[in-house]
Amino acid sequence: MNVQDLTNEITNEPLAKRRRKSPTLSSVHNHNSDNLKQEHEKTIVELLDMRTVGEYCQEEKDLIIIESHCPVSVAFSILTRNKIHSAPVVDNINKQYIGFLDVLDILSWTMKLFGDVSPSPPPSSSSSSSDSTSALEKRKKIFDENLQENLMNEEQWSSTPVKIIIDESMRNPFRPLVKSASLLAACKIFGKGIHRIPIIDDSTRTFSGILTQTKCLKVLAMFEDTFKEIGHKSLKELDLASHIVLFAEQNDIAVDAFSMIYKWKVSGIPVVNNKEAKILIGNLSVYDLKSIVGDRITFAGLNVPVHRFIEQCRREFPTNLPPALYVSKRDTLATAIRVMLFNHVHRIYIVGKEMRLCGVLSLCDILRLVPSFQQ
Repeated sequence: MNVQDLTNEITNEPLAKRRRKSPTLSSVHNHNSDNLKQEHEKTIVELLDMRTVGEYCQEEKDLIIIESHCPVSVAFSILTRNKIHSAPVVDNINKQYIGFLDVLDILSWTMKLFGDVSPSPPPSSSSSSSDSTSALEKRKKIFDENLQENLMNEEQWSSTPVKIIIDESMRNPFRPLVKSASLLAACKIFGKGIHRIPIIDDSTRTFSGILTQTKCLKVLAMFEDTFKEIGHKSLKELDLASHIVLFAEQNDIAVDAFSMIYKWKVSGIPVVNNKEAKILIGNLSVYDLKSIVGDRITFAGLNVPVHRFIEQCRREFPTNLPPALYVSKRDTLATAIRVMLFNHVHRIYIVGKEMRLCGVLSLCDILRLVPSFQQ
């Protein structure tokens, strides 16, 4: 489906004509003191409603573009090398944009290559270590018995064009906004779980750029003083620290953990020591699939315990980030926002005493709260 076909689906919420064009990020800092005072007398909701998505979107000329005939393995390397979660895909023949490719699309497709991958049931609290070892060995045996099929699937990684797997995860609906739509409208869309919004030119209805959740969060952070009442509340007070959290235990098989990510359509899950104590020890992300993509694709690397898979990934791809980013449930929302922006992440974990996992906070969760910033 190209952009022209989507004209009638565009969410068109242009700003009222009587409004003056709102300032860009750089000009905000150059306001005289009177104008700055007037802006900070407004609520964050009013400020977002004054600003257009066109002012903050990443323009087409600055985007990483993937061609539709590009093999999945190459496209995944492009995403990971540029440290981005997705990229628009353009048809290599007619040069029309046909959608987004997301890392979760690649994971979803990869898991389907394995067939029905169901996480093995975790051992009960009364299970002995030998029982756990036996379960692990049984899982490996099943994997090894399907080795020939896995080798064939590995070949598909290098031969399948990305146009086949666009929105395989069903998480990336092409839901555009016109450039004159407000940032508030964008926040409402992001709060519903949409991760990126294509921006369309008002007059030509052609693709113009992309607006991301992170960009909206940066605008929120600029005006932190305008939502102190909520921003200075703790995550516990805002009921953000008691969510049921999907997690993997450190001895779960990596392919089973990735299967959970695929089935729940999330970009990553926390790793804990065991299901009873739930002590946060790490993070498994869709990005970590990059450790099976080297000179050749090797699915055998998924047939190891999660903690070993992550160790291997960190050896091959060193990072300055800690094993898992977290905040305390006593920390404020403003603190959580600063941690996410500083570390360029889309989610952080919430812990209680002794690093016990309590919840997860995503960009979607924060942007979903924006309408309540009215006070």
